[in-house]
Amino acid sequence: WCFDIVTPEQRRSSCFTHSYGKFIRGTGSILYTGPVAANDCEGDALPRAELFELADPKDRAYDESWSKRINWEEDMRYLSGTEIARLFGFPVDCASDGPTAMRSFEFPSTCTMKQQWKLLG
Repeated sequence: WCFDIVTPEQRRSSCFTHSYGKFIRGTGSILYTGPVAANDCEGDALPRAELFELADPKDRAYDESWSKRINWEEDMRYLSGTEIARLFGFPVDCASDGPTAMRSFEFPSTCTMKQQWKLLG
């Protein structure tokens, strides 16, 4: 396994490439939306943000059973194009009216999710 998992509480992500959604390895973060707390490999309860903290490669230990704690069908998903655009700083909501109003960003309705990922990567 070589991909980046983030939670809604975290304020980081890996770099998104045009191959996001096509390949997992090295193309961008995937989002874990599972239980707020889960057990680590020793059975201790951890907040979900701590389950996927980045570690220095020399400090990483391989745990063969780590992925068994995740419900892959219900708790993991790719970020939407709009979510990635937010991470990139695109304004997605109109802030206000007047001279300081920011224009809202949105994809054309004909743009598929794969096309959005490719455009943003």
